[in-house]
Formats: sequence, structure tokens, C-alpha cells
Amino acid sequence: MDGRFEPGFLTVRWFDGSRDLGSDSVYLDDRQRAATFTLEAPARGTYRAVLSFGGAVLRQVELYEVAP
Repeated sequence: MDGRFEPGFLTVRWFDGSRDLGSDSVYLDDRQRAATFTLEAPARGTYRAVLSFGGAVLRQVELYEVAP
């Protein structure tokens, strides 16, 4: 990514329905502008991830754990 970048924390919060499964975060700055988050799903099903940066929600996605 090029251009101006304001450093801050990128956070993911994981949900199973309305049940909070936990969260993770990484500090992004000019040297580190990318992150990968992984959830080991406790069972097959539908999960939700909410991504926020600096406290502002960026995106909410539904994830489906299925057999390989």
C-alpha cells in the first residue's frame, strides 16, 4: 500500500451467533500494514467476524466452517 497511513490497532472480534468467542489485535504502522487472523472453529457452523481499526468498525463478515 502506498500513501499516507495512520497507525493504529486492527482488531477482530469473533462471534458464534451472539456468543462472543474472543478477539485478537495487531498494531499496524508504516512498517507493518497487513495482518492475518485465524479462528479455530469449535464446531462446524456459521461464525461472524467484526473488524475494527482505531475503534471504528470497518467490516463484518460471516464465515462458514464446513468439512474439507
